[in-house]
Amino acid sequence: MKPIIDLTRNELKKLFFSPVAMLILLIFCFYSASGFARAFEMLLRNQNAGFAPKSATNLVFASNFSGFYKSLLNYMYLFFPLLTMNIFSRDQSSGSISLLLSSPLNNRQIVLGKYLSLVIFSLVLIFLISLVSLYGYIKIENADPAYVFTGLFGMFLLCCTYSAIGLFMSSITNHPIVAAIGTLIVLFILNLVGDLWQEYPFIRDITYWLSLNGKVVPFIEGFIPSEDLIYFLALIIFFVSLTILRLHTKREKRSRLHNIMRYSLLALSLCVVAYASRPQLKKYADLTREKNNTLSEESQRVVSKLSGGITITTYSNMLDVTGQAALPRYYKRDVELFEDYIRFKPEIKMDYVYYHKYLP
Repeated sequence: MKPIIDLTRNELKKLFFSPVAMLILLIFCFYSASGFARAFEMLLRNQNAGFAPKSATNLVFASNFSGFYKSLLNYMYLFFPLLTMNIFSRDQSSGSISLLLSSPLNNRQIVLGKYLSLVIFSLVLIFLISLVSLYGYIKIENADPAYVFTGLFGMFLLCCTYSAIGLFMSSITNHPIVAAIGTLIVLFILNLVGDLWQEYPFIRDITYWLSLNGKVVPFIEGFIPSEDLIYFLALIIFFVSLTILRLHTKREKRSRLHNIMRYSLLALSLCVVAYASRPQLKKYADLTREKNNTLSEESQRVVSKLSGGITITTYSNMLDVTGQAALPRYYKRDVELFEDYIRFKPEIKMDYVYYHKYLP
């Protein structure tokens, strides 16, 4: 561990003495403070108008319209391409990568040392968020801690994922700007992939799982699904492993076919994890005080009395505008509407009957 720690310490010095990192911290502080101020202002306005929210903590931190954590998601992805673009490309453009590769450090130690520095920097960002979050937690009477702390945990996982993606993109180019643009492209693809090939039952489970869009939202809402937790950990391991393989190709002279097989095997492993994390194997942890993300006890009793498999059939008029929402490419979104019930009854199946008829 000592070589990894020494390399991490060296990378942290470069990060914290970098004007880009300092600018990121300054802008991040401003946006975090202003985002929390808007969320807290919304709570005060509602109270002054006589509209007492069911959960003040939910309104401040997890609301779709003014929630503090959800507002952070709108711009957090912009910081990490700038933060990670120099982590490897700086060494490659200056030639110091040759010294690093010829050192006693192996590829795993080099990558983990650099990645650990990004993780620590992410912890600094989370610490800045936690300062204003703790203020809200103290000021809100009977605040629900789940919304505050699971949200921070989810944001940390998101930061670590962004860092892993940026680390890999920086390792494949000598130009920092190209690495930053490449990171943004990968993030765009990961947000878009959930809408691809949804008409095909086998593929849609994989592509929908691979989508980064909305994966951190359950954490912000005080809810930890095993599928999303596995997703972040798998994506982090995947991109860190890709970076290690990238260094292997620099140190070892292997055929192109051999390198392609390595990358393909790693990508296949990610797809296997995606397919293995299907809803039937999903576990849940609702940490909110009132169990806001879970069916009521009465509803659970009703569901438990249902024996055998259940099929929910949707009859969709293809000529009706609302009928388009039941098309096969929206299957996964439709399933999410029944996720609270599928949690307690995994045997629930969805079926669709399409017909064409003009309405009078």
